[in-house]
Amino acid sequence: MRCFSLKTTLALLFIGSLNTTTIANYIALDTSRIVTFDNDLKNQKSIDSSLVNFHNQLPYFQDKFSASLGNIALPKRNLFFDPKAIFGFRLMDNVYDLFEYNLSNQINYHAAKPLTDMGFGVGAKKESYFSFLHTQNFGKHFNFGSALRTSRTESFYLNQNPHYINFNFFANFSSPNRKYLITSNGIINRVYHKENGGIDTSTIFIKKNVLQNPEIVATNMNGAFVRKNSSSFSVKQYFNFNPTKKDTVEKDFYVEDYGRQHLYHQIEYAENWMRYTDTTLEDFHDQPKPIDKLGLREYLYHHKIENSFGYLQSINSEKNNSFGIDIGAKHSYNYISQPDTNAKFNNIWAYANVDYTLKSKYKINAKCNQGIIGYNAGDLQLQAKIFITKNLFKQWFDIGLNVTNQLSQPTYIQEHYSSSHFNWENKFNKIDIKQYGFFMQGEKSNIQISYSKIKNFVYFDSTFAAKQYSKVNNLFQLNVNHPIKLNKLHINTLLLFQKNLSDKDVIRLPEYTISEQIYFEGWLFKRALFSQAGVELNYTPAYYGNGYLPLLNQFYNQDKFLVAGYPQLDVFFNFKIQQVRIFVKACNVNYGLYPTDIVYYQVPFHPMPPRMFRLGIIWRFWD
Repeated sequence: MRCFSLKTTLALLFIGSLNTTTIANYIALDTSRIVTFDNDLKNQKSIDSSLVNFHNQLPYFQDKFSASLGNIALPKRNLFFDPKAIFGFRLMDNVYDLFEYNLSNQINYHAAKPLTDMGFGVGAKKESYFSFLHTQNFGKHFNFGSALRTSRTESFYLNQNPHYINFNFFANFSSPNRKYLITSNGIINRVYHKENGGIDTSTIFIKKNVLQNPEIVATNMNGAFVRKNSSSFSVKQYFNFNPTKKDTVEKDFYVEDYGRQHLYHQIEYAENWMRYTDTTLEDFHDQPKPIDKLGLREYLYHHKIENSFGYLQSINSEKNNSFGIDIGAKHSYNYISQPDTNAKFNNIWAYANVDYTLKSKYKINAKCNQGIIGYNAGDLQLQAKIFITKNLFKQWFDIGLNVTNQLSQPTYIQEHYSSSHFNWENKFNKIDIKQYGFFMQGEKSNIQISYSKIKNFVYFDSTFAAKQYSKVNNLFQLNVNHPIKLNKLHINTLLLFQKNLSDKDVIRLPEYTISEQIYFEGWLFKRALFSQAGVELNYTPAYYGNGYLPLLNQFYNQDKFLVAGYPQLDVFFNFKIQQVRIFVKACNVNYGLYPTDIVYYQVPFHPMPPRMFRLGIIWRFWD
């Protein structure tokens, strides 16, 4: 592997100096000489050029533990309960966040030469997908780039026609003496789709039509649609008061830290709005009938300006011991607008993160987030993790225990909502979560076991009202990810087991979800083409899954529609020729064949697409 020149190396070393969790920060490079790092500069990732799971390259299909309305860009519900997902200020449960850009899932680059990725995809019903990524350096210290994703389709069922666009512009600059670093991100997300309210199950021969002629199946809504926009711009600056005293450059970049001090500041402006329109006067099973002759026109706006200030210090010794601390405060001004009501408030948070490592083997991490003033005053998140790094079964594992104690405010619309049909002012108690877990996380395999006690959980019931369950829900979770390789045969297993041990199940989750990939991988045509050929099976057993209410753009509990267990089978072929990756995928090949009498649903009244083909390609350019 080739290395940067010494000057380029010195320009990049500051990137690694901000990690408080390790003694030595390893900045992974591929043969293209690209360094990538997240917005907090704590986790470096290499550019992915493999074929693993490449047939699921569209972000909408990458999360296996979710329930979908049946098409790209339509709302999805996460089926994995995670306390961190319900902490902090939340306007509402974002049913689009599994495929949107945000600051937490964006990365920054430092490139020895320009990189361009272009992706194309097509499928049935004029489904199309396009992605674009470009990044390059100007000089040795400034990098900029942009990323774009867009997709649309006409859909198999009436009145869906989803379309989304994600765009991100990013840039970063590091000073030659590594005392100053600045990163910036500008993000835009746009989603548009019609709302059909699900299929009309009162239609005669409904099951036969869904299986054989989905395009003629009547839907409950014919004139409703949703527009959802979110955008943000952020700038983050780091000031380093103690540059590296000793650096070494080996095969890859390897930075040894001997005590560093940093101040940082981040400012972010974000806006998020959603508009719902229904021009018809229809009434159906899960939508209020419009009372205005012009139909329904609802909206929800949220504007935020946020400033964060922090101090970070890491102290490392030559005995492979390290100590790091990150403390700071965050202030946000929020403005929320709904029909007939507006709200303005400030939120102030304080946070701390402490890491300690002994002999590069024994590690402790503790985090604290506290809401001081505002809507989230009194919110508290305490997390502790202790683990050991050990080599087992020919791979390195982090093995340890974690504990979470959390108090969090419900979403804003669960407490304050105003519209033509729903109006409420609730005063709920804070959601109280205590979670105890064991984890064994490796380079390829991982196991997570947790037990959670969830009190005061807030949800939408079958009348579409926000309700709080004051008793305790006890939830046991087992998450396993384990690949097996037998020569050219690969078997990748993803298993999520979740058991609610309480009398009343207000947190609706399937008992388990399994995703199994079995494929052959190897070279063809005298090592000119690298390929994968295999099958993927996804299965979730029957349960009373949450319904979807278009007007609220939220999921709700229901007890009338049993989502049947269904084994979805896909067949895929992935290929790589130099810098070009291609996939061909036959989706849901068993639809209507086995089982012959079951319509495939993930969400009540919203059947999944029938058998179809998808084709995609990503072409990487180095200029």
